Amino acid sequence: MPTKAPTALPPPAVYNWTGFYVGLNAGGAWGQSDVVTQVNGVGTFFNVLNPPAINANGNSTVDPSGFTGGIQAGYNWQAGGWVFGIEADFNYFGLKDSRSVTAQYTFSAPVANYTINQQVETDWLFTLRPRLGWAFNNWLLYATGGLAVTEIKYTNTFVDGYYPSLQNGSVSKTQVGWTAGVGVEYAYMNSWSAKLEYLYTDFGNVSSNVPIVASTSTAITAPMSNSANLKANIVRVGLNKKF
Repeated sequence: MPTKAPTALPPPAVYNWTGFYVGLNAGGAWGQSDVVTQVNGVGTFFNVLNPPAINANGNSTVDPSGFTGGIQAGYNWQAGGWVFGIEADFNYFGLKDSRSVTAQYTFSAPVANYTINQQVETDWLFTLRPRLGWAFNNWLLYATGGLAVTEIKYTNTFVDGYYPSLQNGSVSKTQVGWTAGVGVEYAYMNSWSAKLEYLYTDFGNVSSNVPIVASTSTAITAPMSNSANLKANIVRVGLNKKF
């Protein structure tokens, strides 16, 4: 009896993806950030009963989201149906979200409140990523991953309503992280192509250690720390011109 032929990969692409390209992209991004305001010791400022409640109120998450868009450039090499490439992009990355919580000190006399304000924001994004794909004539399916860089702006304040006092643990830092994702691209009119792409990014953690100091005396102080991380999802469309 005849035997079934083994399944083979699709024939090599007719369209040639080899070449340098530049283009534009636009889309949306949404992420999650674990934000922390932590009392590391009562010092001469806090009642011993207060740090656990403050730490609980200062440990939460925010969900920054926003528009992203910018430019990209890259180069593809095609060998049969396989397409190897490298791409860099620089984008506006407008993620932002914040939270504020006000609570009463435990067993304070007189009664007093404190407020914790936390905000995570980014403005720009740079990625440098190899791409590996398989071409079906004018269609290209690919996976990508590599370097991702952004500036995380973590605005953090602890406002005491008793003295009053203010702890500002805000930090702004360029973070080097990583990204990975997948995409599909369609070529038309010999030198133009349109793509749809998803990327996951992880930028790690930023932190600061700033004590709270009473406005009435520098001797009334206590150690505090603040931190925030950022992980984000990006979905975007793009348009490329090949040369």
